[in-house]
Amino acid sequence: MLHLAFSLRGLSTSRIVFATAPYVVTPAGRGRSVVRLNRAIGSGFWHAFEYDSLPAFMQAHGAGGSGAPAR
Repeated sequence: MLHLAFSLRGLSTSRIVFATAPYVVTPAGRGRSVVRLNRAIGSGFWHAFEYDSLPAFMQAHGAGGSGAPAR
């Protein structure tokens, strides 16, 4: 943990992006619902996450500054 903390020393808060993995909510009856990862755009989300292009991906998929891309 100490190594991780030191590795983040120069990180600017302007470079931090908060996002929720894309998900789909399906009604399950009786007022309940099932929440699952959205596999249709999930692979693109994780690719953007890995290659540091998440803000552009989120903008292209209708997400705000934080939150899940459009379901």
